[in-house]
Amino acid sequence: MKLTVRSLAPFAAATFLVGATPSLAMADPAPDSHRVVITSTARVLEQRSNGTAVVTGTVAGTLGKGAVVSRRTTDGSRDETSRGTMYFAEGSVRGTSVLEIKRSGDHARLTGYLKVTGGTGRYVGARGRLSVKGTGDVASQLITLTIRGKFRY
Repeated sequence: MKLTVRSLAPFAAATFLVGATPSLAMADPAPDSHRVVITSTARVLEQRSNGTAVVTGTVAGTLGKGAVVSRRTTDGSRDETSRGTMYFAEGSVRGTSVLEIKRSGDHARLTGYLKVTGGTGRYVGARGRLSVKGTGDVASQLITLTIRGKFRY
């Protein structure tokens, strides 16, 4: 077979397409929505007289095992706001939670939401809103939460 421009055209086109494929595959994909269930067990590390507290603990669930650190603010009412970060092996997820607290003796029931506002590593650009339910023990300052729903990353 004699090599001509006409006979090489299909090979040139195929070479171009094969060469272009890796760069297309390396483009950042759009964030997907992921369903998560996370259990957090934490304690108040430091309570301040102005109504703020530093809370630390562990997290486990869909994203793996890790740690959590948050700063809780309350004015003594039924509501509490926390800003915090959950740290996992593949990155961190940060957000703000708003919880309603219903006390009964030394125990409390917590319900509300976590607004996911960002992250690092695998969770860069994370966004979403997750539901939060849990319990707290006033005497031991132990808080157990279940966080569930979908968020994008």
